Amino acid sequence: MRVTRFFVILAPLGAVLADNTTYQCGRLDRVGPPSEGGKYVCGLETLRAGCVVYSFGISGDSRFETYLLQNTPCEVHAFDPTIAALPRGTHPKLRFEKVGLGLERPRPGGGLAGFSARYPTASLGALMARRGHTALDVLKVDVEGAEHEIFEA
Repeated sequence: MRVTRFFVILAPLGAVLADNTTYQCGRLDRVGPPSEGGKYVCGLETLRAGCVVYSFGISGDSRFETYLLQNTPCEVHAFDPTIAALPRGTHPKLRFEKVGLGLERPRPGGGLAGFSARYPTASLGALMARRGHTALDVLKVDVEGAEHEIFEA
């Protein structure tokens, strides 16, 4: 699996890529509202037709995903097992699955083990394989702190 860019920006004008290298942003965009649903994203202007976005953790706010659908040529997939339905106003082309990001073998006693016991989860590789994807252009993970356990594995 290949992730072209990791777009949850944690440092000003830079993002840590999957291989721990640093990507310097050309343009930094605020996507979504200034509240919980918004994220800083760099490089949106570089996305081309055929790009693929995976977004984990919607809760009650799909404005991030809707913005990407309205402003990029990307196919956007969203995942969240904790919501009954997508929020009102969600873009109709958003592809949604009620499943969470998990690990094939969660660490005993870790937060993901309990989460996986309550909700359906799948690894990133399994979700990509089910959709026939071998690469992602944008990966957003906002899953209430569990992202650390996922990326440390």
